[in-house]
Amino acid sequence: MNNPVSLAGDDIILAKLREACSDPRLQAKLCDATGWSESMPNKVKNGDTGIVITKLAAVLHALGLVVTTAEYMDYLAQGNVIGSNCRCARMSMGQCGKGCG
Repeated sequence: MNNPVSLAGDDIILAKLREACSDPRLQAKLCDATGWSESMPNKVKNGDTGIVITKLAAVLHALGLVVTTAEYMDYLAQGNVIGSNCRCARMSMGQCGKGCG
């Protein structure tokens, strides 16, 4: 079964690739970053060719995307929950867990 998170990532990458293919400035940025010819972004978008692993970081950077771990995103989400629910911080009584109670 496919992981829904990876499918969402595929959708984002495809959407950004479509955007780059329709915007000459973004397409030029992508081609400059990867050393690709002008036809290559459309070939990748259409599934006619793939991206070699050594170009993947350059492609993502040119598309304005970053890769991180699920664990890091979980950490950020948990931190947001803790921060938004912290009675001490909301009452200007310092950091939660530092004796506020």
